[in-house]
This record gives sequence, structure tokens and C-alpha cells, in this order.
Amino acid sequence: MRPVDAGLKSIAVAQAARARARRAEDWPELHQLLAEARKPNDVHQALLRDGPVRLARERSRNYGPSPSTLRDEAAAAGVLDATPDDLAFRRLFPTLDDGVYCASHAMGIPSVALQPAITEAVLRLQHFGVSAWSAWMPQVEQWRVAVAELCGLDLMRGDVAAFPNFSEALCVALGGVSGRMVTDATFFTTATYIHRAWAERTGSDLHEVQPDADGVVSGEQLAAAIDGRTTVVSVSHACWRNGYLVDLEPICEAIAERCPDATLLVDVYQTLGTVPLALPNPPLRFAVLGGGIKQLHSGPGAGFGWFSHPLLASIDTDRTGWWAHSDPLAFADDFAPAQGASRLRTGTLHPWPLLALLTEARVLAASSGGELAGGIARARRVTQRATAAALKHADARGLSIAGARHPSRRAAFFGVRVNDGPRVIAALAEGGVVADFRANTEGSARGLVRLSGSAASFPYELEYAIERIASVEK
Repeated sequence: MRPVDAGLKSIAVAQAARARARRAEDWPELHQLLAEARKPNDVHQALLRDGPVRLARERSRNYGPSPSTLRDEAAAAGVLDATPDDLAFRRLFPTLDDGVYCASHAMGIPSVALQPAITEAVLRLQHFGVSAWSAWMPQVEQWRVAVAELCGLDLMRGDVAAFPNFSEALCVALGGVSGRMVTDATFFTTATYIHRAWAERTGSDLHEVQPDADGVVSGEQLAAAIDGRTTVVSVSHACWRNGYLVDLEPICEAIAERCPDATLLVDVYQTLGTVPLALPNPPLRFAVLGGGIKQLHSGPGAGFGWFSHPLLASIDTDRTGWWAHSDPLAFADDFAPAQGASRLRTGTLHPWPLLALLTEARVLAASSGGELAGGIARARRVTQRATAAALKHADARGLSIAGARHPSRRAAFFGVRVNDGPRVIAALAEGGVVADFRANTEGSARGLVRLSGSAASFPYELEYAIERIASVEK
């Protein structure tokens, strides 16, 4: 049983120590200082009261050796397999070193670029008021291009609409569709709720393909359920519980052969930014729905839908608002719907979540010479290497892994079967490791501890988490 290399483990230990030091900052004196800073008598006092908070934080910080420096040294010594570009990219995510973060599958940690980008947007509002839109709207157009590229698509075959989350995007995509849906029973809960509500509301047939003994619904299983009556296929690119990556090719082939007029809806929330999306011969009506909260590290609110033009033309929605007008600034009495995905808008657009996603997409592209497709391909290689090493580590320690074993069928995360999930998660947190737990059934202690890599992570981090899990489970 190979342990984590001592040199690499020392880096993980240093990261874990920083997490414990962060928690030590949370003491009553600091809360009092924060309360005073948030309730100033005037603006000048607010600025003055920020000083004690900042100084108090600085006094508390004794984090020990820098993980970034340790990584540089390990790479120079040949202990860590990392290029100078890999190390430089990781430095764009310094807060990943405040612990061992293995939960990008749930919510990604932003890069250093995000805060300045949002601050600039806020400053534009403060200084220019309504005129800030002249700077924001070009960024919205750049966001549309970036989303299409993230999906491996373009703005010729379809268009992009912004939503606060995947749930709203899926509800809109199902507008005007009825008949028979094929989906999988392991879809994330929000999709299951929406699918069932849609079937009840429209009197449609809902066929949920059940998972096999490993908790997997494959592309072949979904394809086998598609028949000539099928009008919509709704599928997640990866299973949210165990990271199983669905092969979309047999699904597209089945639609083409048996129901070419059916609509295909693909949820990429779990894979966006780490797995290139391959849609060979997609149907005329299809959509890719996702957001930036996970592996794109852009926080909540940055949902989207890419819709093919034939699907856009067939969507029937009662959602509307002044922003969905073909010329909203004309303030006309009569409504004239905008073209393309713009007609799916409602009220005033919130540009900041879109700017967050655009910023992090540019950071991802920077990892591969400014090309977004190259950045995604690099992220795929990085996360495949990290998860493969972690799975070998888990096997050596007698841990059981849920989902796929083959790298081609595994996203950037996986699930470790545990007997007492809450206890394992508490032990991980105490040791500076962030992961999450999903119970087999509601209220059960048995289930899966989910672990993930990211485009900025290294294999030793997942290996360290695996060691901590094994020490609790054994």
C-alpha cells in the first residue's frame, strides 16, 4: 500500500494547517470589530473602522510554510509532476491553499481575477449610474460567445439566454413540449421535480430509466428506452452523485433513427469547464443547459441555456417582460418579441453573475494560451490524472468507489462509499479537508463522500483526502 509521498503530503498538511488557522480567526473580538465597521455613523468612520478589522486579521495569521513555495520546491526536485505553467495557474487560486479543497463539484473556488472584475462593475455603477450599461452590455455579448464556446458550440446554430439557475432554464426549455420523455432516475433532484411536474401538467408520459447495481444509467440504457413515441430526452452529462459520465453518442443516434423530431436537453452543470462536450449528430431541436457555480468557479446566479434555432422557434412560454421586447428602450405600448434567445428574457438583466462567468472562462482559457477549448482539454487531462491516482489510492486502502472506473466514463469527481458519512465529513473538516456527503436514503449515515479535482488541483490533494477517509472508515 503506497502512502502519499512524504514531500507531497507535507504540502497537504501545510494547506490543512492554514484551514485550521482560518477557523481560529473566528473569535468574539473580531465579530465585535466587524459589527462596528458595518454600523458607521458616517462614511469616513466606516473607512476608519475597517483598519482595526484588517489589523486584527493580520495579527491572527500564522499560517506556517507557504504551500505555493513547497510546491515549487517539490516540482524543482522532481517529486511533484507539475510544469511551470501548472504552478503558475494554481497561483491564480491562492485560497485553494487555505485547506485541501475537494468540493469543486459542489461549488468552485474563484480565481484572483473575479473580485477585481466585480469591483470594477460596482465602481462603474457608483461613478456612472445608468451610463454603466454602455460598458456592461458589450460584456454580456462577450459572455454569450464564451458560453457557446464552453459548450463546444457557436452562435450560428443557436443562441444563448441567461437564467439565474438550471431549474429556470429547464422549465423554459420544456415550454410547448408534451408527449413522452425519456430521462434517467439518477438525475439531480431539481430536474426530477420539474420532469414530474411537467408530465402531470401536460398529461405526458415520463419514462425514468433506472440505474444498475453500481448506481449508473449509461447512454446505451437511455438509448434503448427511446422509441418512435419519444418527444423529449432530458439527460445529465454526468451523474451528480458519483460522477459517471454519460456517452451522448448512442442517445443522438437513437433519436436520429427513431424520433428525429424529438428534443434533446443536456444538463452540463456537473461537467462544464472540465469535460469537452461532444454531441455527434445532435437533433435539430436541442439545448445545453448549465451554469458556472461548480468547475467554472464563478459563484451562484450564472445559469444559462444554449438553444438551437429550431428549438427556440418552437418554445412556447408565457414568460415575458420589457427586456424581452425587440427594442426595450423604445418603451412601446405594444409588445414585439425579440429575436432568438432574447425573447426568453423577462425583466432587467443582472450582468454581474454573467461577468463572473465570463471572467472565469477567460482564466480557464489562459491556462492554454488563451484558447477556451484548449483550456477545457487541459482541465480534462489534469482532473483525469488526479482522479485516477485517487482511485488507485482508494483501492489500496480497501475503499469502495461508486460509478465508473474507466477514465473515459468518469467526470472530474467520484464517490467513496462510507458507512458513517456525517462522521467522515466531520473528521475531514477537522483535518482541513472540504468534501461533501450524499446519503443513500434520506436520513441514512451510509452513502457517498464526493471528492473532486479541478483545473488548478494536484493529485496529492485527493490522495490526502483518501487517506483521511480511510483512517476514519477503518
